[in-house]
Amino acid sequence: MNNKGFTLIEVISAFGLLMIIILFTLPSLSQLRMEQKYLSIERSTILKLEKKISELNSDASYPFSVKDERVEYEFFLSSDYIEGCAVWEGYRDQKKEICMYSPLQ
Repeated sequence: MNNKGFTLIEVISAFGLLMIIILFTLPSLSQLRMEQKYLSIERSTILKLEKKISELNSDASYPFSVKDERVEYEFFLSSDYIEGCAVWEGYRDQKKEICMYSPLQ
């Protein structure tokens, strides 16, 4: 018996198995990357909303809105606080909205 290497059948079956594994993992990895991108957009939107709402005071005319590249910020004045909301399109075109509140100064 001569044991100098792998047979052609063994190499082809190992290669086929590797291709099947890659075939099933690539869509999951691309979906994961897209979700990471949209989470990054959400994180930066929250930070921008926090910054914008902290810069406001009661002298501005309310309600008003500011449009960024992908996000629309809306600000409303209540009797004792300012409400700031951000609206944007999230993963799979879902409409996302987050609101923050700041006391009047």
